[in-house]
Amino acid sequence: MEELSTFQQLTQYVMANRLMTALIFGGLTTFILIALNWDKVRYMAMRFWHGVPLIGSVSRLARKARIDNAAVDKDGWLSSEKALCEHYYTYYADVDKDPEYFRKCEDYLAKVDESGRRTSPFWVVPLSAFLLILEAVGFAYVIGPFINREISANDLQLLTWSVASFLALISGFLAHIAGHQIHHNSLVKKARHWWTGDDTETRDHQIGQVKPLTIDRTYEDDKGTLYNQILARIATNTDVTPRYNWIGVFVAVIIFIAVAAFWIRTEQLNALETTLVADLKADTSVQAFASPFDLPAESAAVNDEASDMAISERIEAEHRASLVTFVVLSVIYVAIQMIALWLGIVYGFAGRHSKRAYELTSKFDNADDMVRWMEQEKSRISSHADHKLRMLQHKVAGYSMASSTAQASQRTAKNRDFVSFVHIKEEQKLDSLQRQRERNLRVSEIESTPAEASPKPAQVEVGMPVVATTADPVALAAATAAPTEPVASVATPAAPEVPVAPVQTAATEATLPKASEFDDLRALAEEELSLLAEEFELTVEQLLKIKSTQLALAKAGRYPKQEVPA
Repeated sequence: MEELSTFQQLTQYVMANRLMTALIFGGLTTFILIALNWDKVRYMAMRFWHGVPLIGSVSRLARKARIDNAAVDKDGWLSSEKALCEHYYTYYADVDKDPEYFRKCEDYLAKVDESGRRTSPFWVVPLSAFLLILEAVGFAYVIGPFINREISANDLQLLTWSVASFLALISGFLAHIAGHQIHHNSLVKKARHWWTGDDTETRDHQIGQVKPLTIDRTYEDDKGTLYNQILARIATNTDVTPRYNWIGVFVAVIIFIAVAAFWIRTEQLNALETTLVADLKADTSVQAFASPFDLPAESAAVNDEASDMAISERIEAEHRASLVTFVVLSVIYVAIQMIALWLGIVYGFAGRHSKRAYELTSKFDNADDMVRWMEQEKSRISSHADHKLRMLQHKVAGYSMASSTAQASQRTAKNRDFVSFVHIKEEQKLDSLQRQRERNLRVSEIESTPAEASPKPAQVEVGMPVVATTADPVALAAATAAPTEPVASVATPAAPEVPVAPVQTAATEATLPKASEFDDLRALAEEELSLLAEEFELTVEQLLKIKSTQLALAKAGRYPKQEVPA
């Protein structure tokens, strides 16, 4: 009945404060929705901030271009224009992927042994919050009066729900972190088990000596061991051992709260029993005093003893029932924590990029669906970037520029759009990739070249004539006619080796074929281009450059060429 009365009071309190209740639940719902769609919210906030007058990004970049007198770089772009496009290119690069990227995501999840996992569904957070708050309310009502003994009934309810929400937040956070750590430890233990069972002659001397791999580089360890494939995709400590710090904190907090709740309830029960016994004895005395008949002393003693026994039996029965109830409440609290812990173990990822890989592979059935969606996203981002870029160029055009380069930049502003900026970024990426390949090639050549022993100097023994090596007959005759005398040993240094320039192949000397007349390479990944390099008698860098040019021509509508009907 007391719990029912408390629930009725809570209902009345909620109805009396409907506005506050609506604001609280509305704020929580908004917070959850923003957290689940943070990338979209951040993108919308960025677009809004770009267009804010006077203090927005477009206005500030326009003033910066005026201060710089519209100075342009080697590509003919203003620094303000590139800075604005960089904001959108960050989102554009996330969806600028080929069909092979879908298979790379699947390969990444398979190698880190997280193929069957998923992120937490939408219902997990509300369910966990409801269960944790429901259990924490009972404990909050116990400790509420001890926080402030002069608190009113209405304020006690507000304090109770505040304390319950705080306890639920702590418990939920610790349960999620501990569950995630248990899953992470399972991968570490699996990798160590495989490393221990591997052949001692072929396994790594020290476990964990691998470089972290991203989704784009997931094929680099196809021939690696299974334990290294896992360790290259998760974060571990130096010794590659399981960690139990958050698990220990979670267990300690849960045990402390469960024991504390049981102890506080037991002490309150003892206090209530003392008060109840005193009240019952007082009632018995009043009844005996009000009786018109005076019982003999022996009969009164027997009556008092019977009353005390009845009170004692009642108190003991209620005490045992209360203790069982308190134990059940503590067990329920621990069980709810175990449910939250289990949800943390089952859902979520330990891999560095597993969540990104899962989002793409779970959203689409195949690579073609992913590419079609990404094309729509790229078109949407490009239109947003072009809109803000035109706003910036329009503001810059309103300023009077003194330099000729600034005036020329204003006249050619219509030729600078976001697609052109993307093309510049792709060329920079290809140049960087080519330089990296050249550095790697030089390093591999140095490492593969065996260390040659330095040539020993020619020794001339004592007592042997020194014979001239010149082809001059006069000098040769003089050397022959000279008397033989002992000569000291002379060391003739070896002639230095002249490096031979590598012979260039016909593929490197030949003129690069036109991309518009070459076979369509747009859908091929870099690994596939490396396989076709020998067939086309071109280098991988040349094929990548042709592919980039074809992509740019396709965006301009000039590739593939349309055949003119006869």
